[in-house]
Amino acid sequence: MSVQPFNQSKSPELPELLSAVINKMIEEVHVATPGIIKEYNAATQVADVQPLLKRTIVFEDGSTSDEGLPLIPSVPVWFPRSKNYFLSLELSVGDPVILLICEKSIDEFFMTSDGKTQIAPKDLRHHDLSDAIAIPGFFPISNPITDIIATGAAFGKLHGAQVRATGNAVEITSGGLPESVGGYVAMANLILSMWLTLDTLIRTTWVPVPQDGGLALKTAYLAAFPVPPVLSQFASTNLKAD
Repeated sequence: MSVQPFNQSKSPELPELLSAVINKMIEEVHVATPGIIKEYNAATQVADVQPLLKRTIVFEDGSTSDEGLPLIPSVPVWFPRSKNYFLSLELSVGDPVILLICEKSIDEFFMTSDGKTQIAPKDLRHHDLSDAIAIPGFFPISNPITDIIATGAAFGKLHGAQVRATGNAVEITSGGLPESVGGYVAMANLILSMWLTLDTLIRTTWVPVPQDGGLALKTAYLAAFPVPPVLSQFASTNLKAD
């Protein structure tokens, strides 16, 4: 945002003065801006963040100067969560974020609040950079998610392990997109059921007959399994993995 210069006359009119004052005040009101992580503490989920957008200062003579914003220390990093559930992401130095600047001081809320009751800020500042929170994921368009899927949802590492929900199935892969996922995962209870049937056949149903060449075993097996087993007897109906 730039500050518009007022009239160069020695006696500017009131509207010009008011416009210059308002623009100057707006220049100090911060709402949201992209930034980059310079240091991150995973244990406390706070980061030192460098804002990436400079502000342009316009002087009374019409000349301009681009001014970088200062490094913001100890910025709380926001991850989606509730009381008992959360989504956590690995963050590294150089990861982009979007900085959201709260309208009032969050010092007391962040450091001493129980997160349940209203609290009065001790500092009366408004929209100050020191009251920023960082939300990961604000990458420029030049760095898109290359493993993006057209439908459904995905969570995981680029070109690595991922969990995807597509239609009525959940897929787990270690190779990332666009590699195809393997078959449906075997279900322990279905395998156990088949194994117990076979175990009962051998342990109880089959009675060895001397000199029959295994005919009694074959007869008992075919009675227990009249048709060959198929994949659906062992596999999940909605979970695939490679």
